[in-house]
Amino acid sequence: GDGGEGRERGLEGGVLSSLPPANSAQCLSLVEQDGQRTMRTYLGASLHMGAADFPEEEALAGARLLHVEGYTLYRPELAKAAMKAAKARGALVSLDLASFEVVRNCRAQLLDLLESGVVDLLFANEDEAEELMGSSGEDHRRRSRDDKPAACVAKNLSNSAAAVDDAAPAGAEEERREGDEAEVRRMKTTGEEETRGAEDTAFTREDAERAMQWMLRYCQVATVSMGKRGCMARDARGNRGVAPGIIVPVVDTTGAGDSFTAGFLHAYLSGATLQVGGAG
Repeated sequence: GDGGEGRERGLEGGVLSSLPPANSAQCLSLVEQDGQRTMRTYLGASLHMGAADFPEEEALAGARLLHVEGYTLYRPELAKAAMKAAKARGALVSLDLASFEVVRNCRAQLLDLLESGVVDLLFANEDEAEELMGSSGEDHRRRSRDDKPAACVAKNLSNSAAAVDDAAPAGAEEERREGDEAEVRRMKTTGEEETRGAEDTAFTREDAERAMQWMLRYCQVATVSMGKRGCMARDARGNRGVAPGIIVPVVDTTGAGDSFTAGFLHAYLSGATLQVGGAG
């Protein structure tokens, strides 16, 4: 639509645009009985967006930080333009990798952004961190991968509605369950160090440390979340934070990662330590 409904709901008109006849992006969240979820996304009209579509003045006026979702890597020129604009205004830039499939499919675009030095804070969950390590030649055990992963599927899309429709299957990202059954069985109490035993395929805190070391080559703060086992964070100055998970009845994990990231960024911008930020 033309954004009229959004304005009626109090949204700023400057950050709304219409790209007919493409459909708006959609996301289907499938929640299982144990509260874990799988998300299927259709990027829709967002695949048409380019650098010129970023509303710099409206989006960044007075901003201290620009947070970018990993799905923006399917439009790398848009991601880079937004990040550079934020840096030029003195704002920090944070990036959430969003999905291990985003890391796999958009690896070249991700590395280009990281190597350009525009990312200050980098967030990954255990699956995304593992994909990063697998892609950089580090040890990886959970799942097999192609030697030459697919390029970012949206890179060469045309600006036609048909291109968006054709790209829908590739834009549908299936995120793995946050905390698989093997890891749940391994965890006896909150914050307890995992043991390597026979289940040597699980992502461990040692893996998280290696991932953060890699991430800190390109950013100032690296954070890896590990579902029920909490999170770990490090910065380029050697500070760190380790926060165990808190056992609560699980109803629906949709948005859990986004809520964690929002809490961490609020604490960080308020001057809190990484330990406090990780604890939410």
